[in-house]
Amino acid sequence: MKQPGEELQETVTELDDRAVVDYLLRNPEFFIRNARVVEEMRVPHPVRGTVSLVEWHMARSRNHINQLEENMTLLMEQASTNESLFYRLLHLQARLASAHSLDEFLSRFHRWARELGLAGRNDSSFP
Repeated sequence: MKQPGEELQETVTELDDRAVVDYLLRNPEFFIRNARVVEEMRVPHPVRGTVSLVEWHMARSRNHINQLEENMTLLMEQASTNESLFYRLLHLQARLASAHSLDEFLSRFHRWARELGLAGRNDSSFP
């Protein structure tokens, strides 16, 4: 249960936080005018106690960069997989286009499916 003054304190803090955020959004030059103070500001840190605002911002930027690099790696891996699949399908299309009968077409298609490990699937795509 909250003490009588705690709820009021939370409201005042929220109003103060909101007022500070609004002020900074309206006055982005604040950080230029007060560069020395910004360098001296300390932010609570869960492991190191406190860190400078600059260190805090740099750590957040490093984390963001690491996430972007991980995403880029995943995208490149997916692009490589997609490229491989594209060429397999292109080769399949050429093989199927040169079939002279439906039986030959299906035979080539089933061979391709087996090569990819798709044979034996209970799917309407593979009659």
